[in-house]
Amino acid sequence: MKKNKLFLYCCILILFISVPHITAQIERCWCEDNGECEAFECKSCIDCDGPGCWCDDNRKCEPGECPECIDCKIERELLEKEALEKEPLIIEKEEEKYIVDNGKIIKIDEKPKVKNPLLILIVILGLIYVGVKVFNKKNVGKLAEDKEKRKLSAIMFTDMKGFSKEVGEDEEGTLKKLWRYEKVMKAIIKEHDGRIVKTIGDAIMGDFDSAVNAVKAALAIQKLLKKEEIMIRIGIHLGDVIHKAGDIFGDGVNIASRIESLCEPGEIYISEEVYKQVRGKISARYENLGKRKLKNIKTDVQVYRIRV
Repeated sequence: MKKNKLFLYCCILILFISVPHITAQIERCWCEDNGECEAFECKSCIDCDGPGCWCDDNRKCEPGECPECIDCKIERELLEKEALEKEPLIIEKEEEKYIVDNGKIIKIDEKPKVKNPLLILIVILGLIYVGVKVFNKKNVGKLAEDKEKRKLSAIMFTDMKGFSKEVGEDEEGTLKKLWRYEKVMKAIIKEHDGRIVKTIGDAIMGDFDSAVNAVKAALAIQKLLKKEEIMIRIGIHLGDVIHKAGDIFGDGVNIASRIESLCEPGEIYISEEVYKQVRGKISARYENLGKRKLKNIKTDVQVYRIRV
């Protein structure tokens, strides 16, 4: 049994050693020059319409041997292997390095060069400057809004006639009317250098630096909304108020709100302070309604009606 195993191992070893030689023998080709291109002949042989060559099998690829001969095949494989294993040549010249690879000379830049460093520095400083300016602007704007500021302002209050009743009867139609009203109000107030302070339901509060602009805006609003068949009340007062965080506070706001509540739908009521500013500057019919007692206001307020 042991002899059989030993015999088998010897056969395997012999086969392993001989296979490369058998393969090499199979891959070999040669030329016969008998006028016929036979299977064993190289393609470069004259019989196979090649330029004509021969094979020597002496492990040297000599001039005149066919490229397909085993000698030339082995030499080519060795050259290719050497080329792959061979490291590129590095040459140093005048503190600069070059690499020779496949016959090409390539310069090695060990440290990337910075093109125009002054320009890059200017760009970086510019970006930092812009960033600081934007940051400061945001913070200054926020601080300005949060800080209390007293100012003489023309305050406008408006609301729609019978809004609550109309919502109960036709909610969808009334809301569409409200949106049209708000759109017109915001556009006209902006055109007259005013701003919307806030909206509460159908009530809108506006702020103007000029009483003249406030009254002009009110006249334009009433004129346009009457065409839309929307009846609103507008009250305007000029007074010293407190501006803080985008809102307005003070007696001047309360007086404007109370004047608006006295107003008839489709009309504009103004305080005496507003009347003194617009008289002779805006051509309109002013009607003195006398002094009125307003809720939570200590003194009576002289009220005027502007006929639209």
